[in-house]
Amino acid sequence: MIVAVTNCRSMKQDYICPAEEMYSKSYVFRAQKDLFNVAYDRYLILSSKHGLILPTTTIEPYESIHLPKVSRVKIEGNWSQEKLDNWVNSVVDKVNKLLKIVDRVDFYITNPYWSLIKKEFKDNPKVRHIKQQRNNPVGFRKYNESVEMFNNGSNLETCITHVSTLDKGTPETEKWFYHPNEDKFYGKCHHLAKKYDWADEGALHRVSLGKNPHHKGWVIDKDLLNKLYQTDKGQWRVKKEAKYLAT
Repeated sequence: MIVAVTNCRSMKQDYICPAEEMYSKSYVFRAQKDLFNVAYDRYLILSSKHGLILPTTTIEPYESIHLPKVSRVKIEGNWSQEKLDNWVNSVVDKVNKLLKIVDRVDFYITNPYWSLIKKEFKDNPKVRHIKQQRNNPVGFRKYNESVEMFNNGSNLETCITHVSTLDKGTPETEKWFYHPNEDKFYGKCHHLAKKYDWADEGALHRVSLGKNPHHKGWVIDKDLLNKLYQTDKGQWRVKKEAKYLAT
């Protein structure tokens, strides 16, 4: 049995639900999950609040609890050394128990998380750390490509090499976003999705790069505002004659 482990995300649902649903607002998490579902026997989630949990574990929404050096998001208070040690010890204990019944555990977690448990498992042949992309859109693309590769006959090792080979990609720059019913917003799509939790970061990024004209009414081309309309079901559409940026 081969098990994958991913880490939690700062973007969360605002209601009680299984962990895999709680973190599904992250488009990279969703792409990882797709790979795990086809290439692994099971997967687990490493949460900064709950430790190592099943994706089916029901959890409540919570303010992000950041371990030292874990997040790009502003840290609201630091953990005490005792609390951090307890978290690490709990995770290490659960992983060691897991290793007694599985053949391998692949950690698809960011470096700050891995650094906290690395010394316990770096020499264990049954444990691997799969490097993560620093650019979320690149990570999203590579996980999607790996799912397609696996379904077309590539083995897991080939897929792992693909997702872990670092690619800088096209960095997103801060810009203005416009919406017919919301205040204009200056920043990156990640921050926009954090403010408006009904928007999807991945879809917003395609808008930011000019690959899609809009996402739920959000545009970067201000001229499109008067060409957007809502259907009877509340979905946003662009009039057919409207022109938009494309790359």
